[in-house]
Amino acid sequence: MLRDHFEFRVTYDCDNILTNWKPPEVLTKYMIGGMFGEDRDGHPVWYDPYGCLDTKGVFYSCTRHDFLKYKILACERIQQDVDKCNEKEARAIETVNVVFDLQHAGLLHIWRPFIDRYSQVLTAYEANYPESLRRGIVINAPKMFTVGFQLIKPFLSEETKEKVMILGSNYKEKLLEFIHPDQLPICFGGKVPSSFYLNRRSSKCREAMDTCTVLNGKFQDVVCEVIEAGSHLQWDFETENENISFGVFLQQNGFTTPKTIIPSMKCDCNTVPERGEIICAVPGNYMIRFDNSYSWMKSKKVFYSINVVPPAIDHPLPV
Repeated sequence: MLRDHFEFRVTYDCDNILTNWKPPEVLTKYMIGGMFGEDRDGHPVWYDPYGCLDTKGVFYSCTRHDFLKYKILACERIQQDVDKCNEKEARAIETVNVVFDLQHAGLLHIWRPFIDRYSQVLTAYEANYPESLRRGIVINAPKMFTVGFQLIKPFLSEETKEKVMILGSNYKEKLLEFIHPDQLPICFGGKVPSSFYLNRRSSKCREAMDTCTVLNGKFQDVVCEVIEAGSHLQWDFETENENISFGVFLQQNGFTTPKTIIPSMKCDCNTVPERGEIICAVPGNYMIRFDNSYSWMKSKKVFYSINVVPPAIDHPLPV
């Protein structure tokens, strides 16, 4: 487990993500939420006004990889603030409060494609930031919240579930038990302009990309040889029609079964191009897998561009 955690931090460059990674503009502008103040015991408080989020706008404007990496960035910022509280309080401050505001939440906030992206975030959080939550307070929870909570509960540990407190619209008195009145912010959000949407390429642009057709019930691997540790493996792909699963695997010497780097997950790359990169912790043959094994009837045509960039070379992602 500890080795997996170290590899996770190398893969997503967690030690340098605060200074070296520039998130897509749409996430910095429209993924609302952030740190504000402390609870009555000196622990920092993170506010997430999820009910004000334009879920479809964000979904159509960023990739799954960037969304996950942005949430990892948030976790590292939170940890940085926790460390500052440690220094200020001169005592052990190791956890954070999260206020999850569901005011204005509707059906789009339990839209399955967006919930699927959040489930990947929760899985990474539970595996790599365990016991970092002091308490989670859900406020303005509508009756339909039980549906959304059932979708994400399988990705939460029992310890985390026990720390979650669900409140309706009469939450302020309870919130004030933990947080001083001058520490309560006003949260608001907006819609993502369609100008940020990731447009599918024209037929002419696709001519410069590699293509493959993944038959129904099959998968296809694109093998990339990585010679130097620390190299960046980049991908950019979309499908002509329908979604497809995508994963990254490493074939190591002496092992018959490839090691999973990024588990296969369905990507809606027929509507939003999928782009991303990882840092390769070790040399070897990395396999980009386009997996259509779940489809009984339909073959999928994939347009893709895959690059291995040595660590000493600038590595901007394609746009």
